[in-house]
Amino acid sequence: MLQLLAIIISSLITTTPSYAAGENCYSISNSDAKNFCLATARNDDGYCINIDSADKRNMCLAMVRRNKGYCYNIDGADQRNMCLAYF
Repeated sequence: MLQLLAIIISSLITTTPSYAAGENCYSISNSDAKNFCLATARNDDGYCINIDSADKRNMCLAMVRRNKGYCYNIDGADQRNMCLAYF
């Protein structure tokens, strides 16, 4: 019983703040927005790949991978310029 309690406490202590912030993303009903939220909160580009919209997927990859090269693949001029402005 004490070992189980120690494991539970240890897992609570080692939970990162970004993971905790990512938990709120699951409340978002739009799947593209939810995946973008999870990708940026957890710094995991795997969620970007699940985004249906190509422009939003490239924005996500640019943000998570910190690579403005993805911005140039965005078709919408306003979104492309917004993406480039982050860099």
